[in-house]
Amino acid sequence: MEIRVWKGHSEDLNRILELCCKANVNIPVDLLKEDLKYSNDCPEGLYFIEKDDSLQMGCWIRPWREGALRIGAIISTPEMDSDDFSYYFKQFMAIFSNSFRDKEKRSLFYLTESDLIVNTALKTGFEIYAELLKYRKRDFAIPDFKGLPVKIRSFREEDVDQLLALESGIFMPEFWNSPTIFRNMAENERGNFVVAEMMDQVIGYNYNRLIDDEGHLVRIGVHVDYQRLGIGKQLMKHAINWFKRQNVSSIFLSVVKENFQARGLYEKFGFKKEETGSEYILIFNGGGI
Repeated sequence: MEIRVWKGHSEDLNRILELCCKANVNIPVDLLKEDLKYSNDCPEGLYFIEKDDSLQMGCWIRPWREGALRIGAIISTPEMDSDDFSYYFKQFMAIFSNSFRDKEKRSLFYLTESDLIVNTALKTGFEIYAELLKYRKRDFAIPDFKGLPVKIRSFREEDVDQLLALESGIFMPEFWNSPTIFRNMAENERGNFVVAEMMDQVIGYNYNRLIDDEGHLVRIGVHVDYQRLGIGKQLMKHAINWFKRQNVSSIFLSVVKENFQARGLYEKFGFKKEETGSEYILIFNGGGI
């Protein structure tokens, strides 16, 4: 049996799609291209594992926030058992852990709902960083509410510094976006990136994207000094109306389990918690291989 690990590039898109097809994993091509675009800027990049010239697993790493990387996805063949998955996963992590030892210490994150991946990762140096709940809305109804009048407009390049400052005051560091990610969000033709502005100050933002026929509400953020004034509700209304114009079949989002303020907002707007299990954010800090 010959095992080969090799580094791929963005032009290997068809290899990843081939593996997704084998695994019956539906990753929209637009989303995959977006992730691989980020991975091109990442020295760890895209890797494949073959056994006897048969593709077994693919994994790509993309930049996230400063000093941190994120696993875009780990795709394996459907016939792979848990022992083989654990073995191949450790092969990937052995490669990636060298980057942590050779460079400044960085964190590696992965978002997954797979029990197999969670259990394997916890044996390979990962820890559970946060549990996320999934919510979904299947209509476009908007409740009545009152809020401070604000201007909602499209993102502009000059907004980046204010958005970085806004995020640092409301999100955990692991959830901060970088200037590059903000710009890439704005360039996504299947996305909608807007800010809430008052007296030339950016006090909130919202980013949404389309995945197949569904709408993904990626994030709503409101400056800490302007919370509980109806800004988040106005951004939510804008998001729902945008998704309505795109004629999506439903709108979905993920939220940290302990973020009761955000969960209250989503539930007020008719989002229902799904009972299909949780997603987990896993963190790896360079040890345990």
